[in-house]
Amino acid sequence: QLDSIKQRYYHPYMLDIFKKGRNFSRPKHFYCVSSTPRDHRLDLINFLTDNDLLKCGNATFFSNAHDDVEKHGRGKFEVLGSKDLKFDPPNSWPWTQPNFNSSYLPTYAINVVQCFNSYFHILSGSIFEINENYKFPYIFFNEKIWKSMITLQPFIIMSQPNILRMLKEFGFKTFHPYIDESYDSVLDNDERKNLIYDEIKRLCSMSIDDMDKWFWDMEDILVHNYNRLTEYGYEHYDEFIELLKK
Repeated sequence: QLDSIKQRYYHPYMLDIFKKGRNFSRPKHFYCVSSTPRDHRLDLINFLTDNDLLKCGNATFFSNAHDDVEKHGRGKFEVLGSKDLKFDPPNSWPWTQPNFNSSYLPTYAINVVQCFNSYFHILSGSIFEINENYKFPYIFFNEKIWKSMITLQPFIIMSQPNILRMLKEFGFKTFHPYIDESYDSVLDNDERKNLIYDEIKRLCSMSIDDMDKWFWDMEDILVHNYNRLTEYGYEHYDEFIELLKK
């Protein structure tokens, strides 16, 4: 789905903007967006706030996207001023989904301006904690991973362990040694979270000039993932058709 949207609305424009942006520095270190409120996402926002890191990036929350605000407690959103982001329906893009309160789910929307105003993405997976007692362990991929590839951004992902390992098995490249990705193999939830936070703090301590060089040193990786997303999409189509035949 995300690659279909990429082909219809974003290609080759994202690649053109990316290449032409080499002569311009970006004002922010990171961009972070979440939708459904979950404990690890709220913890991430509180971490950014407590460490005065919001000045280094932009973080937004579609807290009404799935009608979970009351369920999770309105008080948890005080750090964000209890504000919900909404799309204007007459101007919304065709894949936005109307919701119960006239807001629009952000699943397929990409804030291109925010992405190209920052150097890396802080992604929050739908699932963070793992339970060793799960009968059928699995890794869940949400849309945010693919969006970062469409906008050619490196990322740190706050999610289940081994998600980066799986991405590499799918033919994508990750960002070691530019990003310390040792967190990906850590099963302990608290330890994994702390390693992620340490790396975010390290990256946010870099000057914009250093971050700009750091970013462009990854150009080949970012372009590879941008192109690989389309290849991977077609492979999925073929696998699905074969499954139907069987």
